[in-house]
Amino acid sequence: MRVINKTSWSTKDLKRVFKLVCKEETFTPKIVEVVYSGKEGYYSGLGQYDYGWIRLRVPNSKKVAGSNGKVSYEPLKELNTNVIAYIFAHEIQHNIGLHHREMNSKRFWNQEEEQKLIIPYVKGLTIKRKEVKPKTKKDIKQLRYEHAIIMLRKYELKIKRIGNLIKKWQRKVNYYKKLKGE
Repeated sequence: MRVINKTSWSTKDLKRVFKLVCKEETFTPKIVEVVYSGKEGYYSGLGQYDYGWIRLRVPNSKKVAGSNGKVSYEPLKELNTNVIAYIFAHEIQHNIGLHHREMNSKRFWNQEEEQKLIIPYVKGLTIKRKEVKPKTKKDIKQLRYEHAIIMLRKYELKIKRIGNLIKKWQRKVNYYKKLKGE
């Protein structure tokens, strides 16, 4: 399964959830593409019938009502693992060739807890943002200085090599002058 992650969510976390769902569904798609939904708090999916390709749309932020009545957006800290697993399982069923009327779409819904989605095999897993490693600021003057030293040594060696070649060919010229009797 190849996961193409075009989001800032952790590919490692997504793969962990996908593998558990694949194991449960006994089918592994060829390609899973994860993209932003473009809508706040919106999860959706698309799976091709009879082919192993799935696109999952996941949110990047959620809508928050401000104190002044204006709507603002707040970045999510983690994705809802149960919703991701449910949508992924649903799209796998499309990959297998099932249509909506043939699916048991309510199999993970727990009616007693206000329709909250509960999938036991992903309990405790989280999907967090990718860790952004801070870039260390490089001292450009120091880098240029080190490069200048390297280049100076390189050309000093070239000059030494050329000097040795001149001496070598001068000896040969002198040798042949002596043979010729000049």
